[in-house]
Amino acid sequence: MTSFSRFILACACSLFISQFTFAAGAPANFQQNYTQVSQDIIQKGDKLADEYNKDNAETTADGFLDLYLSGYEGTGMENTVAAIAQPHNLKTEQLFRDVTGLVFKQAPPEQVQQKWQQTRDQLKIDALIIEQHIENGATSALVGSFTIVMREGLEAMLVIFALLIIFKKRELTKHNKVIYIGASIGLLLSLIFAAILLSYFSHAGQFREAQEGISMFIAAAMLFYVSCWMLGNQNWKQELEGKVSQAISKGSLAAIGFTAFISVFREGAETALFLNALANMTQEGVLMIVAGIGLAAIGLLIVYFIMSRAAARLPFGPFFKISSLVLYIMAFSCVGQGIAELQEGGLIAISPISWLPSINLYGLFQLSPSVEAISAQAAFVVITGLILLYLTQRQSKRQ
Repeated sequence: MTSFSRFILACACSLFISQFTFAAGAPANFQQNYTQVSQDIIQKGDKLADEYNKDNAETTADGFLDLYLSGYEGTGMENTVAAIAQPHNLKTEQLFRDVTGLVFKQAPPEQVQQKWQQTRDQLKIDALIIEQHIENGATSALVGSFTIVMREGLEAMLVIFALLIIFKKRELTKHNKVIYIGASIGLLLSLIFAAILLSYFSHAGQFREAQEGISMFIAAAMLFYVSCWMLGNQNWKQELEGKVSQAISKGSLAAIGFTAFISVFREGAETALFLNALANMTQEGVLMIVAGIGLAAIGLLIVYFIMSRAAARLPFGPFFKISSLVLYIMAFSCVGQGIAELQEGGLIAISPISWLPSINLYGLFQLSPSVEAISAQAAFVVITGLILLYLTQRQSKRQ
């Protein structure tokens, strides 16, 4: 059994234990009626939209923000929808950002009414999805847990995989333990953090959005660092010995370990929260959820071995360029997603861009249609261009 296989199995075991621990230690809300929750949110939102005018814009915006944080997120509806139908959850989040942003901008009442109508329609769809999931019982629990762990695990695994293959191709496998240690600590702390959120901050929506936003920015910085580190060391074969030891001694090794940590931490916490929401929908579903986790672990191992075979056949140079590009795209997405999380928490302003669609390709590429998010990503691209120019000039001087 390879080290990566043992790591995946350890992750699965940790999730098994966490599910039984959460189920035993936290009061499960099996009777939560999300149809009623959505109706309450819609009723309050209708009142806010009907009474909105430019004179009470700030109060109305705060009202919509509270509906999201206390109503949609605070009741657990957000995690529940995300656990079983993430695209719908992402759409609901975006609609809440849009309607809040329009009110902050003091948009005409008819625009606010139109956007709120879309939001209330989506809330009804979310409630219906949850109802159907509960009716399907154990089967839905199995499929849901498998999907969650595969989806979130694949995002983290792409980063871990890239780092391990980099070390393998550079004959640095003796340092693999740094990646595994970083990832393991990330998993452990993510489960502890999820337990703390569930126990003490289940209704502190703003705190959670701030934490998620900051985690996204840290992840973006580390992914960007590793991507640039790879591009800045393109003479892999010629400089294999001296250059590598120098880079490692200057802190690159620690940075790579931290990249593994933050990648697993942000995905691990989400996974635990989503699985807990899934368990809270059915008293009989915990064993099926555990079975889904096990199947997903096997699925991730299969994907890893397929990717390993494919990577082994790629020529030396193209592999690192492709890996660097993938990590950069993930960093680019994290910047926009971090802004969106802070906007959901009401921590920064929202200026929606109505003609731009919201895009989320399973965490690999995300685009949030707001002036703030797009501006941050544009600035990120400009900074990247300047760094690439510097790296190119440095390469030229060496030659």
